[in-house]
Amino acid sequence: MPKTTVLLFDRGGRDLVSRARTACAKAVVESLRKLPEVSTIVVATAEPQEWRDFPCVLEEDPPGNWHFGARFGELIERYRQSASFIWQAAQVPFFRRRTGKSFWARSFPSPTPS
Repeated sequence: MPKTTVLLFDRGGRDLVSRARTACAKAVVESLRKLPEVSTIVVATAEPQEWRDFPCVLEEDPPGNWHFGARFGELIERYRQSASFIWQAAQVPFFRRRTGKSFWARSFPSPTPS
């Protein structure tokens, strides 16, 4: 089974919705790190101080305005693996370990012997 790099974008923020989005993303990181198929979790964020104590690789967003496609491409090149997933914190599904296992099994079926 290929090892997977997960790219998660969290724009941060101090308002209630932003804090809730970041809290959900942190819960997902905690769940993903338990899956053996996940080798690296990269969190790109404008507020890295909110993520310092989490088991992930932090990528601080550049200051000011930036192009999402260019930023995404840069991170894909830097953390290239055989498989990658991208989730934005607002779109991250929260799932239990059992649900996560079935997700990975469907996404990366075992290769058939040749």
